[in-house]
Amino acid sequence: MTGVGNRVLVTGAGGFVGDHLVAALRRAGYEAVEHTLGQRGVTPVGVAPGVTCDLRDETAVLHMLRDVSPDAVIHLAAQSSVAESWQRPGETMAANLAGTANLLGAIRDVAPRCRVLTIGSAEEYASPSRGSESGSETLDEDSLCMPANPYALSKYAVWLLARQFYAAYSLSVVHARPFNHIGPGQRVGFVVTDFAEQLAAISRGEHEPTLSVGNLEAVRDFTDVRDIVRAYVALLQGGRAGDVYNVCSGKGLSVRALLDMMIAVSGLRVDVRVNEAKFRPVEVPALVGSAAKIRRELGWRPGLPMRQTLADVLRSFGCRGV
Repeated sequence: MTGVGNRVLVTGAGGFVGDHLVAALRRAGYEAVEHTLGQRGVTPVGVAPGVTCDLRDETAVLHMLRDVSPDAVIHLAAQSSVAESWQRPGETMAANLAGTANLLGAIRDVAPRCRVLTIGSAEEYASPSRGSESGSETLDEDSLCMPANPYALSKYAVWLLARQFYAAYSLSVVHARPFNHIGPGQRVGFVVTDFAEQLAAISRGEHEPTLSVGNLEAVRDFTDVRDIVRAYVALLQGGRAGDVYNVCSGKGLSVRALLDMMIAVSGLRVDVRVNEAKFRPVEVPALVGSAAKIRRELGWRPGLPMRQTLADVLRSFGCRGV
C-alpha cells in the first residue's frame, strides 16, 4: 500500500512477537516506536526509545497517541494465553477488548489517517468437524467463527470492533488471524516452550528423562514467528482496509508429531507421560488454516523449515547437543 508513513507504533513491543516485529520493521526501513504496558494511571514517559501506558486507561492512550504521532500502528498488546483466559476471563476481556477500543478511539480522534493492523487469532474460528494431519480440511477467512474460550472470544470481538471503526469512521484497519506461531523468545506456558524447557533440563542432567505433556492429539498449524512478522509487515503495507487475513502455513501437524520431531532434534531418549491436568477445559481438536489469500494478494509464504525452528527454540533454552 502506498502512503504508509515511516513511524510505526508497536503496542506490546516487549513481548515474544514484539521483539521480532520491531527488528523486522527496522530492517524494512521503518522507525519502530516501542510501546510497553504500564500500570493504570501511568502516563507516557517519552517516545525514545519507547512509551509506556496502560491501554485500559483512555486518557493515557490519548496522550500516547498525541506524543508519538504515528503513521501506522501494529497492535500486539494482549493477554495471549488461552489457559490464563480460563483462569481470568474478565481480565482477558479488559486487556484485549477494552484496550483495543481505547486505542482505536484515540486513533480516530488524534491520528485518523493512521494505518492500523490489529492482531487476532485462529482461535476465533469454529473447529472443523474433523482434523487431519494432511491439512486437507482448512479454514479460510470466510469460515464460521465460533470462539471456544475467553481468549478467542476477546480476539473475535477485536475483529468486530476493528470492522466497525472501518465502516463508521473509514479508519484504515486490517485484521490478521495468525495461527500458532513458535520460535526463540517465547515464554514458558505454550506447548513448544513447555517441551523445550523440559528437554533442556534433561539434557543438562537436571531432570529425570521423562516429559510431562498434555493433549497430544490436537492438530495445529505452526509457523515460525520470524515468518509471521514478515507477514505483518506485508499486511501493513498492502492489506486491504476493512479486511481480514489468515497468517499460517496451511499445513496441519499434531502435537504428538511436533513432540516427536523435537525429541529427534534434541538427540535425547525420553519417556513421555500424559498429564491430564494440562488439558484445557474445552479443547479444539484441529485448527489448520488456508494461507491462499495472503499468498495471492501479497505474495507472502513461510520460509523457515520446522526443524530449524525447533532447533532454535531448544538452543534458546540451553539444550545441550543441539
